[in-house]
Amino acid sequence: MPTKPQTPQQFFFKRRRRLTLVLIILLAIYWLSMAFVNFQTWTSLIQVPAGLIWLFKNFIPTSQSISYLGPILFQLWRTLLVAISSTICASLFGLLFAILGAKPTAPAPIFRVIVRLGASLMRNIPIVAWSMILLFSFKQSDFGRL
Repeated sequence: MPTKPQTPQQFFFKRRRRLTLVLIILLAIYWLSMAFVNFQTWTSLIQVPAGLIWLFKNFIPTSQSISYLGPILFQLWRTLLVAISSTICASLFGLLFAILGAKPTAPAPIFRVIVRLGASLMRNIPIVAWSMILLFSFKQSDFGRL
């Protein structure tokens, strides 16, 4: 059964009504959670300038902290270089695996199967698991003693 097409006015009216309903629901959830935990929004907003003043009073660099600026900038530079080199290496490996995994450019079908299985495995392991695996593998924690 064919449906009657909507005019643009009807479409935008329904869309505005739906968005208004979503906004009302979100505001109700905020209000209920605010009442549940006794959060005072206006008091918090009024305290923002006082918090910024406290921040600028207590975090002014001293001559002792400025003395660490050289080693910090050196390590920042090293981190930037490692990030750039790892991005370049990852793009080269990605290009190689893309060529081996594509149907027209794979030298043999076995390469395509292996690359696609590896990519599927990598995609199905969550980020949190990857971070734990890599953290423990490279001994960056107390548990990584492989």
